Amino acid sequence: MKMGIKRWSGLVLALGLGLLLSGCSKAGSAGNARTAAFASATPELKKLWADGLAAWQGHHYAEAANTLVALHNKGAELPAPQAEALAGAIDQLGTEAFIAADQGDAGAVEAVKALRSITGRRANVAPAAPGAP
Repeated sequence: MKMGIKRWSGLVLALGLGLLLSGCSKAGSAGNARTAAFASATPELKKLWADGLAAWQGHHYAEAANTLVALHNKGAELPAPQAEALAGAIDQLGTEAFIAADQGDAGAVEAVKALRSITGRRANVAPAAPGAP
């Protein structure tokens, strides 16, 4: 069966659009559960959370990371569900920012540095050999 170039173009466009739309939801139900965890938060914490997510969704990785780090630094004020939601978001943002940084996004590089300050992760550093200083 022979498909014309117009049919292939339409198929590729439809598949690409479907992938794009499905990738924009930030973890679907997991993202909704994380947001629900902050529904009962104080106005200050709720604003930090919303601002961090908005920056992230706009691919402003450095702003998102700095906002989530500020929220993390208020850890004593966070009940367990909010702390867990924040930890999951930080982990997911870190992964996304690392990929963007690897592709040359300067804001993502700054985000990775900011997130390292609270997670203690160090990229591209081999573990020290036993007994090494």
